[in-house]
Amino acid sequence: MYYATVAAAALHQLLLRTITKALDDNVVAQNVASGLFCALFVALGVVNRPTLLATSMLGYLVSDSASVTTAGYAIHHAVTAMLLLVSLHAEGAYDDLTVVLGGYGEASTILLCVADTFKQRPRLQKAYPQLNQFVRYAFAFAFFGLRVGYWSASAWIIPWTGPLPVRLGLYALLCLQYYWGFCILKKVASSVAPYRDRFRRPRGKHRPVCCCVEIKVCGGLCLVANIKNNQFPCVPWMIVVPNALFCLLLPTKLATEKHAALACMAGSLACLVAARFTEPGILPAAVDIDHDAPDAPVTHVLIGGKRVPLADRRARYSRYTDVIVARLDHYCSWIGSPVGARNHFYYVAFCVAFLFWSSLDVAIMGPASALRFGRLARSKHSIERVSPPFVVGLALLGCYCFGVLVWTGSLLVDQAGLVTRNETSIERVKKTWRGRANPYDRGAFRNWLDFCFRATPSVVLELDQVESRCEAA
Repeated sequence: MYYATVAAAALHQLLLRTITKALDDNVVAQNVASGLFCALFVALGVVNRPTLLATSMLGYLVSDSASVTTAGYAIHHAVTAMLLLVSLHAEGAYDDLTVVLGGYGEASTILLCVADTFKQRPRLQKAYPQLNQFVRYAFAFAFFGLRVGYWSASAWIIPWTGPLPVRLGLYALLCLQYYWGFCILKKVASSVAPYRDRFRRPRGKHRPVCCCVEIKVCGGLCLVANIKNNQFPCVPWMIVVPNALFCLLLPTKLATEKHAALACMAGSLACLVAARFTEPGILPAAVDIDHDAPDAPVTHVLIGGKRVPLADRRARYSRYTDVIVARLDHYCSWIGSPVGARNHFYYVAFCVAFLFWSSLDVAIMGPASALRFGRLARSKHSIERVSPPFVVGLALLGCYCFGVLVWTGSLLVDQAGLVTRNETSIERVKKTWRGRANPYDRGAFRNWLDFCFRATPSVVLELDQVESRCEAA
């Protein structure tokens, strides 16, 4: 144990110095080294190696003690080191405690390292503002899900028996996570506060909403479509209910697979909400007052007070929501919103997370549950333990997951091809670039880079802010 701890500490220092020499930046090197070690901790927790995990974490805590600058981090390091030492000397009695505290819980620290890198390097914030915002909110979501929710739930599942100092240290660590969660919640609220009531006017069938409630007077944080052709309320249930059945039907020994299913479910729900409540890229129409042709189609939009042709922004009219959307791909009834320039990334991310979940169900749940059913059928208590509802539920869930896998997989392959060519679904159907080169195609790598990291500002948001300042003046 002693030599493994010293080896982990030496490896961290060697990695830190190597990255510092390569990047000539100690701050970024510290974040990269910490992120790599946290990824190692998560991997050791997934493969269930509590002894190696505890020794590696001890070495990292000893090596990283020089960078501790606040009392909260000092308490966290000291209490964690004490719990790890107790776990190592208890001969396996606290292995579950080690995996919970040091394995899955460190997944949020990886995102924290990335967020700290953006925070300490303003140039990165200006270059990739959308990625910076996404990482910050992803860290907050992961922290509350793992450090607050998962640790609190584990406190009720895992029996915290042992000496009084161990129990006090554990509860102190939990209270520290609650305090940090409160601080993170305040920062998130303060970051959203300057944009409160930012959308002030309805656009077509899109209405300003705040906390899913329509605001008719002062505006809201989001601009959401309010239409009848909307299956969004059903989609979360289509994700949560099968995932709950998946966890119930799996054998208790497959805990890692259950955690992976829960992670895929959380990612699917987060991307679904982001795709739904992100303004898709609405552009205000420049309508000419012509009494002879009152129903003439809109050919220009207003951007910065100038008339811009629709083709310059690859904009199309969405008849479902009665708005013009920049780079309109299609209207998706599952998210209840057009898929445009500003929410297309979240839509594809939702498809990826949903595909991972369905693949996990088909690849693991089916064989594992079938083996379990076979063992129960051959046992002498098969009549009591295997019931028809269990068999019917297993068959229905397997068919549902396979259907979701085929549907989501085909949809994701289609979207991946469009992103690779920098083409929209409407442009492909109408064969816009047939017989001529696509001027927006910059190569597969550059297309994906722009799709994932290039931020698209909201034109209607800027227009509402200008009108709000004019009204205040």
